Amino acid sequence: EQVIQHCSRAILLNNGSLIANGEPKDVVNQYLDLLFGKQESIASKSNSQSNELIKESDYTEFKDDISLDDLFSTRPSYNKYEYRWGDKSAAILDYSIFFNGEKFPNLFKSKGKIELIIKCVFYRKAVRPVFGFAIKTKEGLELYNTNSEEQGVDVSNVQINKPFFVSFKWDLNLAPGDYFISIGLADLGLASEPTPLDRRYDSIHINVIDSILYYGLTDFGVKISLE
Repeated sequence: EQVIQHCSRAILLNNGSLIANGEPKDVVNQYLDLLFGKQESIASKSNSQSNELIKESDYTEFKDDISLDDLFSTRPSYNKYEYRWGDKSAAILDYSIFFNGEKFPNLFKSKGKIELIIKCVFYRKAVRPVFGFAIKTKEGLELYNTNSEEQGVDVSNVQINKPFFVSFKWDLNLAPGDYFISIGLADLGLASEPTPLDRRYDSIHINVIDSILYYGLTDFGVKISLE
């Protein structure tokens, strides 16, 4: 969209060869055809192997780890340019992400189901702990934001110095592109403003592909027919 809106000419290169040179819209369409043609084959291969990759042990092994090691930055999809801040009285230590049951996939195909599990710990008692989640485009446009307080999640069983796990599940209806997930812990307490404990902005990167061409940020699932 940025190329079409702001450029008067576009060039498409593939493996060092000039494929197209001309009007941005025409070149972008060729680029999308080339991109989806390649990535679709990768996604199909990935999906064909998914039954072998889906293991219940992938879930239980992660949740059974009660260590307090901070392994977050060692995981696939981690964005080293994240913005992390907070008073450090709590920490987001680790995460695991599943797409249609596959752990840490390279590509996320639109229409699938995502589960993000984060491992956290509180080093002091929080009056009103809250867990937040947001997803943004690579340009920084926030597409969605929610937290445990707004959804009425019971957080009364959180214990100090003992790891616990928070799960976020959603349907992936995004257009092809790069997106960043932000997560955070805060204490709403009795003050008018929440106290940030550990916020990790743009800490997880996902690349979304789709075989159906449409324009925009999300798929409304519109079907066209002649009647």
